[in-house]
Amino acid sequence: MKTWLSALAGLVAFCGVAAGQGSVGMVIVEDPIGEPEPPTCGVGATYELVASTPALYEVYGWPEGVRTRVGVLGMTDEAVVATGLPAAINENEGTCDWSIGTGLFVASGSATPVEVGLIKSDATLAPPGGESYHIRIGTIVQPWVAAANVAVVEGSGEVSVVPEGEEELPGDGGGTGANLSLGSSCSCPACPMGGRFWIPFTVIGIGMTPGGQRCCGLACDIACMKLHDGMSQAEAYAIGQGTWVLCMVCE
Repeated sequence: MKTWLSALAGLVAFCGVAAGQGSVGMVIVEDPIGEPEPPTCGVGATYELVASTPALYEVYGWPEGVRTRVGVLGMTDEAVVATGLPAAINENEGTCDWSIGTGLFVASGSATPVEVGLIKSDATLAPPGGESYHIRIGTIVQPWVAAANVAVVEGSGEVSVVPEGEEELPGDGGGTGANLSLGSSCSCPACPMGGRFWIPFTVIGIGMTPGGQRCCGLACDIACMKLHDGMSQAEAYAIGQGTWVLCMVCE
């Protein structure tokens, strides 16, 4: 599957954009039954997901910059990691939930299902006084990585998103085991050229990483640039999320 490696390479062209210093958070699981499984550079592309039924999605990408249906994804297992995270794109405000799961993907023009893992974000936004709408974005990961992380979330007493570097983690001193970092999140500040992109990017298996602030800045800058250039909110979100995951996992 096509990755966002080209997006990362294209960041060199954006040297005129002020480096965004977003807020990097750690996703902490309390007393998990096992350690989270880190992904590898085999991470696939990030796509827009459009719900057909609660567990079935049409999958869209942007080959050659044109929004194109690339397949169908049916979720077979899913664990919610966080809900109600603050979210906004420009004047549109709301919340974001994110989850980890596994499913079967059937590419357009094919009849063969392929098992995949998925990091899925679901933002519900609304303009002032207007109707709410959804943006769902999914990053493909190896199915065994997603399954291992689903088990960690389901076996944990609590999942919390805390600021990076916070000394006291949830549950310290009172549980049956040590807290572990499930992954990291990135929340963007104001865009350098105006406007907001404030939906958390997420990654699993990577926590307490020195590159987090730098990767967050790159992901925020490219998402803001894409919005400024007139791309849709979903495409800007997908490119920002894909940049964040690849930067955190592959560098």
